[in-house]
Amino acid sequence: FSNRERNRKMEGEQATKVAQSDEEYFSADEADTNSTDDSAEPSEVTATKGEATPRGAAVAATVDEESECESDGLSEEERVQKATDLKNKGNSFYGSDNEAAIVQYREGLRICPKSARCVRAQLYANMAAVYVMLEDNKKSVELCDKAIRYDETYTKAYLRRGKSHEKLDNLDKALEDFQKVLELEPGNSTAQEGSQVCIQRIRGVNFAWMQNCKW
Repeated sequence: FSNRERNRKMEGEQATKVAQSDEEYFSADEADTNSTDDSAEPSEVTATKGEATPRGAAVAATVDEESECESDGLSEEERVQKATDLKNKGNSFYGSDNEAAIVQYREGLRICPKSARCVRAQLYANMAAVYVMLEDNKKSVELCDKAIRYDETYTKAYLRRGKSHEKLDNLDKALEDFQKVLELEPGNSTAQEGSQVCIQRIRGVNFAWMQNCKW
């Protein structure tokens, strides 16, 4: 093989590895989804088998997720519990009825106090997971941005945002997110492999640019 063919083959193999590890990551639910402890590890959507909402389908947006209600007559603790219940209900719809999942996450954000930063980060990140499935990577990035504002150590949000940036060909931003994960979790294999793919793709873009330049 020529060097170019060998690099292309290596890039394809690395991309396959990332896709496999990414699938495992997105389907993992390592945290207790019933927890209302705001210091707990953010939970993740549990991927379920089922027919996804078609790409581009209209998704109900009933509330502004950055707002929160007065209280609905509930104490702050009760609001956090209700938001967590709505998050878990949204998780149950994930993959089978994505529109319903988003409605639950939005309602959870409406009721959740802004002081419950971890729960709000989970809601945003879980909503981002739905948009990843819908292949709306720009929306996924936007939601991951909000999740990270609430929890700057949320590695899963960085990973999801990195993958979305990669799919949008924002390779420098994707690499930055993967490297941030490695700062927080040095042994994270998904971030390691994602970084390698980004570096290979950046080198390929730079090489192609140099080949096309007229000196």
